[in-house]
Amino acid sequence: MKRQVSSHRSSTSSNPSGERREGFRILLIEDDTDHRFLERKALQKLGMGTEVVTVRTAIEGLAALHDRAFDLVVADYRMPEMDGVTFLRTLKERRITVPVVIVTGLGNERVAVEALKQGAHDYIIKEPGYLDLLPSVAERAIEAARTQQQLEEARQRLAESEERYRQLVHGVDAIVWEADPRTRRFTFVNQRAEAILGYPVDQWLNEPDFWNRLIHPAEREQWAHGPIPTSPCSSATTEKQDCEFEFRARAADGRTVWLRNIVRVICQNGTATSLRGLMVDITEQKLMEEELQRQKKYWESLTQYSPLAIVILDMDHRVISCNPAFERLFHYHESEIKGKNLDDLVTDEETVAEARAWTEAVLAGGTIRQVARRRRKDGTLLDVEVFGVPVVVEGQQIGVLALYHDITDRRRAEEELWQRHQELSTLYAIATAMNRDPSIDSILHNTLSEVMSVLKVPFGCIYIKHDDQFLLRSHRGFPAEVARQIRPFRLSDRPWLADVHLVNGSSGEVHQGLDDWEEALGIRTRLSIPLRTKNDFIGIIQLAAQEIDRFTTAAISLTSGVANQLAIGLENARLYEQIKASEAKYRSIFENVVVGLYQTSPDGKVLTANPALVRMLGYDSLEELLAVDVPHDLYVDPADREKNLEILHRTGRLDGVELHLRRKDGQEIIVLEHARAIRDANGRILYYEGTLMDITEKKALEQRLLQAQKMESIGTLAGGIAHDFNNLLQGILGYVSLALQNADQQSELHHYLQTIFHSAKRAADLTNQMLTFSRRREPRFEPTDVNQLVEESLRMLRRLIPTTIDIRTRLEKELWTVEADATQLQQVLVNLCVNARDAMPRGGILTLETENRVISPQEAEHRMEAQAGRYVVLTVSDNGVGMTPEIRERIFEPFFTTKGVGEGTGLGLSVVYGIVRSHKGWINVYSEPGQGSVFRIYLPAAERAVAPPPSAPPSVARGKEGILVVDDEPIVLDLACHILEHYGYHTLKARDGEEALNIYRQRAKEIDLVLLDLTMPKLSGLECAKRLRALNPSVRLILSSGYSAQAEQMPNEGIHAFVPKPYSPEQLACVVREVLDRSDDA
Repeated sequence: MKRQVSSHRSSTSSNPSGERREGFRILLIEDDTDHRFLERKALQKLGMGTEVVTVRTAIEGLAALHDRAFDLVVADYRMPEMDGVTFLRTLKERRITVPVVIVTGLGNERVAVEALKQGAHDYIIKEPGYLDLLPSVAERAIEAARTQQQLEEARQRLAESEERYRQLVHGVDAIVWEADPRTRRFTFVNQRAEAILGYPVDQWLNEPDFWNRLIHPAEREQWAHGPIPTSPCSSATTEKQDCEFEFRARAADGRTVWLRNIVRVICQNGTATSLRGLMVDITEQKLMEEELQRQKKYWESLTQYSPLAIVILDMDHRVISCNPAFERLFHYHESEIKGKNLDDLVTDEETVAEARAWTEAVLAGGTIRQVARRRRKDGTLLDVEVFGVPVVVEGQQIGVLALYHDITDRRRAEEELWQRHQELSTLYAIATAMNRDPSIDSILHNTLSEVMSVLKVPFGCIYIKHDDQFLLRSHRGFPAEVARQIRPFRLSDRPWLADVHLVNGSSGEVHQGLDDWEEALGIRTRLSIPLRTKNDFIGIIQLAAQEIDRFTTAAISLTSGVANQLAIGLENARLYEQIKASEAKYRSIFENVVVGLYQTSPDGKVLTANPALVRMLGYDSLEELLAVDVPHDLYVDPADREKNLEILHRTGRLDGVELHLRRKDGQEIIVLEHARAIRDANGRILYYEGTLMDITEKKALEQRLLQAQKMESIGTLAGGIAHDFNNLLQGILGYVSLALQNADQQSELHHYLQTIFHSAKRAADLTNQMLTFSRRREPRFEPTDVNQLVEESLRMLRRLIPTTIDIRTRLEKELWTVEADATQLQQVLVNLCVNARDAMPRGGILTLETENRVISPQEAEHRMEAQAGRYVVLTVSDNGVGMTPEIRERIFEPFFTTKGVGEGTGLGLSVVYGIVRSHKGWINVYSEPGQGSVFRIYLPAAERAVAPPPSAPPSVARGKEGILVVDDEPIVLDLACHILEHYGYHTLKARDGEEALNIYRQRAKEIDLVLLDLTMPKLSGLECAKRLRALNPSVRLILSSGYSAQAEQMPNEGIHAFVPKPYSPEQLACVVREVLDRSDDA
């Protein structure tokens, strides 16, 4: 009969709780890969810790059993090289004891019986579902084997125990006894009883009340008055519970002997039948305990009141106890740190490795005495002196004693002392260097070198204030190319540098962070200290490093001290140089100052003069100037000198008087004179001394500025004229447009009207160009076709340039667009062309060219303002007089001009330069005297294309609504009404804003839209619109003006459209229709 598992075994027989154990190691022998995989998975269900080692053959299995111990072997019956029975026999022969479960695919009872005979613990047949049974079969086999092994061991131990017990009873150094629980009489006692207490064995066994004799009276008294008034043996008998207790016995010679009594209650059928026990003499132990208690109290007294923080640790460095000083020092209570690792409590990431190394040293039996930094419970750090010694009891180390002495104050004092010493040493070295070489450059270099050497930082620099800027004057550690990148700065740009400032690399203060060149060098920490004298902020010293938190408080203090000394040293150096240069300054003042200095006598002779005055007046030498007669040779009008002398005699000073003097070559110059009269003790004038400043060029610049302002006024006037002219053109163009609609296209009248229309249109275009050049506004950048701009500008240029100049163009057909303000670029083009015109007074050739150009990175490196990329190049060239190199270098300076007074402002090319730079471009200029000039303008190409021109307007829809037309020009007012009535609208007229408001109040229901002129007397168009919206917030408003630039300042709110003058009938009708057709909320 077949079976899957042994039917006489329960699945939980070895584990009554039903819980599977973990941690089995099982050897699985199976040559079939699939079965091996499935059986391994099934066996792993025994628990997470179960290890299943798989092999293919019995030979491999025997080798594995030789190398390792296994809790179970699961073997296939049919295996290569030997079958399961042979495998079992081999295990017996090799005396390998391990439970084996045979897995067989044969449903043969004989095979199973043979396997069990050979020592298999169980077998299982490979039938459907056998994998589900495999874990429980394996577990039963393991537990059964373990149970069998335990039984064998128990039998062996029992036999050995009986022999040992016999020997023990008589040889043990204790009293072995047995007594009757009812009578308390001893029924057995060993021979050691007499040796320990002095009572013969017969007395133990025969004296009925020997137990009471044995107990010390004090012990009996204590038991009688205890919580349970009975002896421990009586309680044990009653409760049928074994017990153990200590008591004092009285020996035969009267000695007090401490015994530990270990009592076992023997019961049968629920009744205590015997008491058996062992009394051990613990008198010596008790005496030792008493001594230990005394020593413990002494130790506790020492630690309790010790000022040192003491903690006792076990061999795992866990806290056993600590004293109050430790609690106060580290802010921990003993109860919250018991059992915890000390290093985890009082160290941080930086010190934990150090602490663990010291721990290992003490655990190895050594002692330590070190200075360290430790952490309190709240995270604050303190400096301590650490003592560590092993705790050794009876020659064996059982723990560690650690003592902590708080030396924070001492360390602080030591650090302050060291810091002071360091400061004094550094300051002494710097002072020595200053005395050795008191020059400013040497002081800066030596100071920076010394402080960087002391603090061991790689980078340092010193900025010195010059005027309102701080300039780099000394540096170390930076490559030369980096030093050249460091630009001057103002304190207003970096106000945080006015005080001690530290950048630590982790700061989020971007505006106070590191410069790009510092980050490129890997700098992460920078310390800045201001250099201050008593009355001034003269500079900054900066130190930098590549590590975070590089500058400690001591380093900052040292650098501050150095900064103070450096400031004093610089101030002294300046005073030294001032004193040293004082005579040289007064000696060289005449030779170097650009202002003319003089002393003259009252009779008109030059007593002394500086070289600047000699050059100013055109003389070859001072001696030549000393020989002149001041009133007649130098003054254009000698009467001016008499006037000045009168003022000097009366007030003693001349302050800023303008004079006209004559140079040796006869050229007239304008000078500004400051002078004073020097008198003797009696008030007599000894001589005059003063300064003369040549302001001829300044006066010329003032004239040019006035000319520029005049040109600006002309531009403003042009804008006003253009505005009024547009109103006139509006009437002409409007009425001509209406007349053209009614005239026969084949008639001469139509031709005449068409000619008038085009002439007026050209006049309107010219007016718009005047408006373009007179308006002031921010540039509007949009995709611009430079070719189209050139062609449009030519129409204006041909009126500005004489016919003796031939204008030629070479324009690239597929020219890229640029992001530009067309008006500004047109101004650039006109300015350059006008300059070219002036450079060809006898005629010549003016060439305008455009081309596409790609600037490579290599080319960009050789052009300071250039960047690699695509560019549109606009070239203006002429074959005029050209320029010298000196003039070419100054052409973009404001007010610089080579033209005569009244012929130019000197602003044209500076405006050109500013406009090109605002477009992110640059200008190249080539010119030689007599060879003409070439201006090439590079403008970045745009990605966007030029917007397509607007499509032809659709046919204009007519209407019947009522429109209020407001304009102070009667022609424009009548024209607008005629146009609107032509398209079917009903119109009302108003000649100014106040009249418009009155009409609207009276006839608002008839008015669907208001057309307002922007510029009117009494009330402007914008103010009128504002009041109309106050009367009716939903009123539809259209503004119109002959000055279209005003539309840029026009508010969007409440204004539905803007119509620039002059407008066509169709244009006006389209805008009106579009506004009327809008929804109310649009």
